[in-house]
Amino acid sequence: MKKLVILKFDGALKSGYRLNLTISNAGETPNLIISAKSPSALAVIEHSQFWCDTYRSFLFLH
Repeated sequence: MKKLVILKFDGALKSGYRLNLTISNAGETPNLIISAKSPSALAVIEHSQFWCDTYRSFLFLH
């Protein structure tokens, strides 16, 4: 059976996005709807850098 997946973005990189994920069987009413909010682009970069630094420090400890 084919699935229809729709991902909607509303917002801006500077402030973050509201996200809606809808999944349904093709031609049917959606049976799964998930809403979330993403952080701003700057926050994503900062968190990515933190995790990269943490991972690198872990490699050098072992």
